[in-house]
Amino acid sequence: MRDHPALEIKKVDPGSPAGRLGLKPGFRLASVNGERLADEFDYRFAQAEDEAVLEYFDLEGRRHQARVEKDPDQDLGLEFAETPFRSCRVKCAFCFIDQNPKGMRPSIYFKDEDYRFSFLYGNYVTLFNMSEEDMAKAVERRMSPMYISVHATDEVLRSRLLGIKKPTHLLERIRRLAEANIEMHCQVVVCPGLNDGEVLRRTVHDLSMFHPRVASIACVPVGLTRHRAGLPDLRLSTPEEAAGFLDECGRWQEDFRRVLGTRLVFASDEWYLRCGRPLPPRGDYEDFPQLANGVGLISTFLEEFRRACRRLPARLPRPRRVTAATGTGFAPFLRDCAEKLCRRVAGLEVDVVGVRNDFFGDTIHVAGLLTGGDLGAALKGRDLGDELLLPHVMLRDREQVFLDDLPGRRLAETLGLPVRILRSEAADFVRACLRPSAGRGGVLVDEGPSSSADRELPEGMFAGSMLR
Repeated sequence: MRDHPALEIKKVDPGSPAGRLGLKPGFRLASVNGERLADEFDYRFAQAEDEAVLEYFDLEGRRHQARVEKDPDQDLGLEFAETPFRSCRVKCAFCFIDQNPKGMRPSIYFKDEDYRFSFLYGNYVTLFNMSEEDMAKAVERRMSPMYISVHATDEVLRSRLLGIKKPTHLLERIRRLAEANIEMHCQVVVCPGLNDGEVLRRTVHDLSMFHPRVASIACVPVGLTRHRAGLPDLRLSTPEEAAGFLDECGRWQEDFRRVLGTRLVFASDEWYLRCGRPLPPRGDYEDFPQLANGVGLISTFLEEFRRACRRLPARLPRPRRVTAATGTGFAPFLRDCAEKLCRRVAGLEVDVVGVRNDFFGDTIHVAGLLTGGDLGAALKGRDLGDELLLPHVMLRDREQVFLDDLPGRRLAETLGLPVRILRSEAADFVRACLRPSAGRGGVLVDEGPSSSADRELPEGMFAGSMLR
C-alpha cells in the first residue's frame, strides 16, 4: 500500500479538525471528499466544505477513513511536504536568471513557471507550460487572480521573445480565463526595438479588450546585467525613450479612464528614474494592482513615511547614529526621508548609502539584488554609527545569507557593528532609526518579511521578480 498516491503530512496543527481525528506527521492523505490529491492545491480546494471525508494511510500503510464537520472556511490543519515548483520550459531573451554569473549555488538558477503559485503568491507565468488539464483545473476552481507575463500579443514575436518555436495561444487562453471570470494582471517587459512602439500599442489594445477580467497591465523596462555572454543582444531604453514611453502611457491612461473607468496600464517606477521625471501622485496608481512589479513602490513608501512621522519625539533620550544601505535607485528618496526625520528629532543622525552593484553591473539599481560583497566593499572603513540597517529583500529568508552566499553575520563581523534587518515598510525604518534594537551584535532580524508566502520560494524567482 505504500505506493498509493497520497500527500505526506509534515505537520498537524494541535486542536485542528485533523488533529482531533488523530492524524500525525508521516501519515499520507489520499483523498478529501472523494477527490484524489495530487498536490496541496487539490487539498486546498477539496477541503473547502462544511464536511470532509478523509481517506488516509498511517505509518504502517494501513488505510483509514474518517469524517469531520467544520466551517467551510476552516482549514483542516494540515501541512504537507512542499509541492515542488514546476520549472520553466521557455528561454526568454531577457530572463534575469540567465544573467547570473556562473559558480553560484544551484538554487539561484531555478526558474519557476507554475500557474498554481501565480494564484497563491502572485508569481508571473507565461501560461505556456499549462496543459489542458491545468487549464481545466484553473477554470473549474476559479483560480483568481492570476498574474501573466505577456510581453507581446503578436504570436510570432512572443514566441521569439520566449525563445520557443511553438505558438503560445496566448489570447485564446486569456479569453478562456476571462470567460471563467478569472481576474488577470498582466506584465510586459519592454525591450527597445523588439516589443515597444507599435507592437506595444497593439499588445495594450489587445489586452484591454478583455477588461474588466484583465484588471491591470504593468510595463517594465528590461533589466540587463553585465553577465550576458551568449545571450540575445538587447539594450536598455535611453532616457529619451523612457520619457517618450511615459508620454504615451499617459495618453493611454486618459483614454482608458474615459472609456473603462480605470487607467488600466501602469508604468513601473524605473521608467521615471531612468529619465529623471518626478513620480506620479499616489492617486494615479488607483488601488496599486501591480505593486509587486515595482509600480508605485516608491510612492507607497513615501506616503507610509509621512504617516509614520505624525508622532515623533522632539528629542531622543541619548544621541543615536545609524546607517541605512539600499540600492542606488531608491537611495535619493530614502536620503530625503532620513533628512526630514533628523530635522524633526534632535539627537538623531541617519546616513543613507546608495550601494553600487558591481556584482551584476551598475545598471542594476534595486536593493534586492545587492550582494554581501558589494555591501562590504562600499561600507568597510566608514563610520557607520551604532547600527547598520538593511531591508530584508537583500537576504534569503531564514538562512540570512546574501545572493553571493555571504552570511549576514559575516558582514556584521567585517564591519564590526550590529546589522539590523528590516521589513520594507516605512514605519519599520522610522522605528529602527529611533529605537535601538535589543540585541548587542551580529544580525538582528527586526521583524520577518510580511509576505503572504511563508514557504521558501526559489531564489531564482526571487531575484528575477525584483526587475520583472
